[in-house]
Amino acid sequence: MEVTFQTLFNAALGFIMLIVGWLLRAVWGLITDMQNEIKGNREKGSTEVHNLSTKVSDEYVRKDDLNNSMKRIEDMFKMIFDKLDDKVDK
Repeated sequence: MEVTFQTLFNAALGFIMLIVGWLLRAVWGLITDMQNEIKGNREKGSTEVHNLSTKVSDEYVRKDDLNNSMKRIEDMFKMIFDKLDDKVDK
């Protein structure tokens, strides 16, 4: 069997195509993994935002509730100061 230039060229081209195909398959696998990771992070992020909004609505005081409480405290202080002023006058 005689080895010609065409045979060597075909073998080299086949080997190069094998390497390129393997690299493309590896890159495709990495891209798929990254897409799945992004999809998982997106779902996880959505859950975290939902949990945070629930936490905000459960644990923190609303502005109008705080204003009402502060108004009552200010009224109590006013009563105390008025009583103290009455004591000083006597």
